[in-house]
Amino acid sequence: MPQESLATNHNDYCFSSLQADSWGVDDYLCFPGKSDYEWNVPALQTPLFGDPFIDYSIPNDIPSLRTEVSDDPTTTSDLPGDADATISYTIEPQLSEYPPGSDAISPAQYCHPLQDDGLRSLAKRRRLSSNGSGSQRTSLSRFSVDQEMMSHTNSQLISTNLLQIYHDVLEHNLSCWLTEINNPLTTQSRHGDAEKRAGLVREWGTAWSNRIYTRAIQLDRESISANLVRLTPAQDASVTNALHLAIMAFATQWAQGSHRQRERYPTTSTSSGDESDGFAEEFDRSLQHQIWAQAKRALQDVDELESYRVALAELIFGLTQKAWNHEPGDRDFGGTTNIRSRGVGLESEVKARLGDIMSREGPPIYMERAARKVQTLQARYNAGLRGIGSSVVINNGVEAAGNSQFFSSKENKETAGLLYWFAVMFDTVSSSMNERPVVVPDEDIPRYTDEDLPDTATEDDTPPQGRWDVGSFVHDDVENPAYKPTWPCPYEDAAKAVTKAAPVKVLLFRHLSYLQGTLRRGARGERVEDIISSTLSLYRYWNKTYGSFFRELMLDVDSVPERIRSWFFCISCHWNLAALMIADLVAFVDDNNLGTDIETRARTEGKIAWRIRDASTQELSELAVISIPCQGLHDDSNFHHAVNEGTILTEPWTMILIRAFSMASAILLGEADEALRHGAAQLGYTGGHFEETLDKVINCIKALWHLGKKSDMARKAADFLSLTTDRLQADYGTGRVVTG
Repeated sequence: MPQESLATNHNDYCFSSLQADSWGVDDYLCFPGKSDYEWNVPALQTPLFGDPFIDYSIPNDIPSLRTEVSDDPTTTSDLPGDADATISYTIEPQLSEYPPGSDAISPAQYCHPLQDDGLRSLAKRRRLSSNGSGSQRTSLSRFSVDQEMMSHTNSQLISTNLLQIYHDVLEHNLSCWLTEINNPLTTQSRHGDAEKRAGLVREWGTAWSNRIYTRAIQLDRESISANLVRLTPAQDASVTNALHLAIMAFATQWAQGSHRQRERYPTTSTSSGDESDGFAEEFDRSLQHQIWAQAKRALQDVDELESYRVALAELIFGLTQKAWNHEPGDRDFGGTTNIRSRGVGLESEVKARLGDIMSREGPPIYMERAARKVQTLQARYNAGLRGIGSSVVINNGVEAAGNSQFFSSKENKETAGLLYWFAVMFDTVSSSMNERPVVVPDEDIPRYTDEDLPDTATEDDTPPQGRWDVGSFVHDDVENPAYKPTWPCPYEDAAKAVTKAAPVKVLLFRHLSYLQGTLRRGARGERVEDIISSTLSLYRYWNKTYGSFFRELMLDVDSVPERIRSWFFCISCHWNLAALMIADLVAFVDDNNLGTDIETRARTEGKIAWRIRDASTQELSELAVISIPCQGLHDDSNFHHAVNEGTILTEPWTMILIRAFSMASAILLGEADEALRHGAAQLGYTGGHFEETLDKVINCIKALWHLGKKSDMARKAADFLSLTTDRLQADYGTGRVVTG
């Protein structure tokens, strides 16, 4: 296939064959969607999740969704097992509720015969027998036709469910986290753009597109035409498959129709996965294991390919937690049976045991690989933009052909900037959260890219002092901000405020990374104080602006629209995790005299580290309350039913919430233990402090437990913390107080 033809094929707009040795029945699915407004391509011509006929199979070792065939081929028998357990796989959802007159297309509209001869022949080949013989199937009996029809239909419904989860979780959050108006690497975040703002208003509404998925594919195709990205036809197919499998693996985290989805807090089970619910439970878990394993293999196959689609797949898979196997030793994983109910350093001990639980996640290799790929692609793009040719031919990178149309395209420039910020944002949060060096250094992150960058670029294009330019993120006086959003306000104003808060949150994580790196290098004195001062200034700015706005939203949460509720909840949890980690480092600096004497004394006397910890643990406890099902989304929500059970399930980055609520719980348990050991009054606490502190812990435990509907790690952390809390309560009930 000629290189240029790859730029226009439509393989990416549908899920290609998901093949493994254990998958046997080839089924055709269609994925309804909406064409992205950025491309102005009619949905009928280019559906978002494209071509109507694609292969998809259910693993043979997963129970069939249908075990009996009716004598009457026009009817179907009831599905086996619990009706409630399987209902999620028999209801065909839409990717979103689109208003009349929109360009949304129903599944039935997509399921038409293929018109393209090449695609027709491809579909014909896919109808060949799955045993590899290449012979076409003989005429089918009425039984086999009915069986095939049911298998195809059920596979389609499952895939549509998974795609809606991806749409309702990740694309929903990216419409807030990743936009032209809050990308600090572009001037639009400063000056705005009426056309883009109008598009964002649509994306902020009740019907949003799979914007980032579509734009990444479009940019990759354009990059292939411009020789910025080079793939063989076989590599191109592998890239498409990897992206689609990553999306499927991401979506299978959410429980559907199984015991995990239906159970309610509290439960008699001490570990998720200990209970079996027959068919539904086995299907729910097996599908998750199978697709995760296939996605991992597919990403390994394209690891060396530098492509925007590969980077997007790695970012998505980096958010995806692997389901645990629940082996016999899992119950005691993390040391839940050995934790002391009281003793010196309970907070540290709890954090250590939680660290053991979280260590099963492994390092964030997919995030780091994606960041490196996008960094390379952006460097290649910038070189081509400035007319810098390559004198060396290496792997997938050759000299760009000077495609003026590609580099002059405003859409390509904006999309490249968005994907670059996407990777930098995730790299910053992931690296600092895992206490690892960032992949993309500060010198590769400009203050912003002007509209005519080649003509306006200066030598002073790197942030001062080797760190990010705060002005590119805040666009306000940090000490005396003019922008102070308040609630209640119009929907668009609220959406804009939450959207503008997203990069400020990332900036705090970047400052956390600066402080971590400085302390790792053994710095002390003014160098440490400079970072702490900048960090605390940003912290105060947040409290005066977005923090105040978010607190108002929490107080009136029942009146807050569901999407804004989800957005501010996620960003608030992220912010408070960074704040808690910063507070620990500030306390470490002060305890070890690594700063200057004057500043250390001022922070110690002002209890700065303690006040940050106290504020963040309190806020995380309150966020936990509004995020669990008793305060879940409205019944008429546009979200998928597996997501709709609670605001907490709309968070795509599960590990951030696990760390945030676990860290808050550890701090609060340590505080409660101190009150029990020394007496609340002696520590300056009011009466009832012990009970109030444990109530906050229980709120965080409930949040982790409900997060366990999609994360075994979260459920294990909740089990461990619940046991520790019970033992503290038991000691409190005995009236024993340790004073030494």
